[in-house]
Amino acid sequence: MREIISGGSTTILVSHSLEQIRSMCNKVLWLHKGKQITFGDTKPICDRYETFLESGVIRE
Repeated sequence: MREIISGGSTTILVSHSLEQIRSMCNKVLWLHKGKQITFGDTKPICDRYETFLESGVIRE
């Protein structure tokens, strides 16, 4: 995966692993229930997503 990314190609990674996303992505699209929540730089969005998970909102 890193080889593909470093080759300059646009790559789409679908994952729930924040560790994987933080280490491999420079931009993030956060989707929830099929709707876009936000798009942008990895760190602030992953931090916000982590807070969202900790809040328990997704326990439905």
